[in-house]
This record gives sequence, C-alpha cells and structure tokens, in this order.
Amino acid sequence: MGGEHDRLTAAEAASVIGWWIEAGVDVAIQEQPRAWLGATAAVTSVETHTLGAPEPTPELPASLEAFRHWLGETPSLPLAKANARRALPIGIEAAEVMLLADMPTPEDVAEGQPIAGPAWELTQRMLAAIGFDSNQAYVSGLTCFHSPGTRLSGNDLEACATLARRHVALAKPKRLLLLGMHHAGHCSESRSQSPAVMFTKLKGACGSNLPSAVPARSTVEQGAGVA
Repeated sequence: MGGEHDRLTAAEAASVIGWWIEAGVDVAIQEQPRAWLGATAAVTSVETHTLGAPEPTPELPASLEAFRHWLGETPSLPLAKANARRALPIGIEAAEVMLLADMPTPEDVAEGQPIAGPAWELTQRMLAAIGFDSNQAYVSGLTCFHSPGTRLSGNDLEACATLARRHVALAKPKRLLLLGMHHAGHCSESRSQSPAVMFTKLKGACGSNLPSAVPARSTVEQGAGVA
C-alpha cells in the first residue's frame, strides 16, 4: 500500500481489491445513504412517523414542593426507566447554598439522595469549611437516575438543563455551587458552552446575583476544599 497506484498491474490491483474484500470492505464509499435492503418505502414511512410533531413538553410545577413530588413520580424525566430508583433532592427552600451535582452514582441512588456515602461526608466537611451546616444546604442533581455507560448529550442534556434552571428558580438559593463538569462542560452537543455559560443560565432563571464556584465532583470525593 502507499505505492504509485497508477502503475499497478492487473494482478497487483486484483490483490489489493482482494485484501480489502477480506477485510470486509466490499463497496466504494458513497456520499449519499444507500438503501441496502431495498426498502425505500418502508424507511420513508418510519422516518415520517419519527419526525412527526414532537410530544408536548409537560407543564412544570409552580412550587418547589410540587416540583419535588413531580420529580419523584413522573415517568417523563430524561433517562427514566420503569421501576428505576431515583436520587431525589434534599434540603430547604431559600437555602444558604444549593449544590447541583452531576449524574448520581449507584451509591447515591441506593441511598436516595444526589450525594451519598463518603462523598456526602466530605461534602459536609466542605460546607463546614466555608461556614455552612448541611442543614443550610439544598442538594439536587442534574438527573435523578444513574444510567451506566450513558453520556448525556443532545436532547437529554437540554432537557436536564431546562429542569435544572426551573429547579434553581423554585429553590431560590442564596448561593449556587455546581459539582461536576458533566452539566457544565457538555451543555450542548457541540460542547461549545463553558461552565460560566451554564451558571449564567441558571442564575438568570433564579433572578438573583448568585455567587458560585464550579469544582469537579472528583474534587469533592477527594476531600479537597473549595477555592
């Protein structure tokens, strides 16, 4: 390979083609999609059904209590599956600080809260280091579900961001702390929005001048302080 292809003999060309066929490449690359099964009509009908009018977005609750109840019951959340356990928010409205965590871990889901186990113990110490008791905090996650092997992107990520903005607006915290880079660094499929952009949207939803910090969740799990 890599020689002067215009000087290949017929035997050499046949050998090259044979090599590619054995490798599984038996057609030339095409710019346009190809109906491999010849089922053009069937594909068209499926696409028509799939690309039809999107399902209407459910109206979100107007109070924090109703929103939390909705999070615990609705089947329409991103990544929701039948009978899946949920890591639901904890804390009080108008808290001194709101922690918005990333996708929960299996341990978080097992305990039913956004941050659990050793990570929660370290979070409590982190809060104490900046002058707050955990009872003064409101803790939520970008999603209630742990989904192994799933990377939030596209529609799921936008849906989670929309819910997070609504959640912050209803919780009315005095401060907002983003934990984890999943929601901050992957706000769009192109990954063009930074943590600052994500926080700006959340702050705009809450309608107040919220001070913030954006440490990675791994930092919390390692017990490091907040700058």
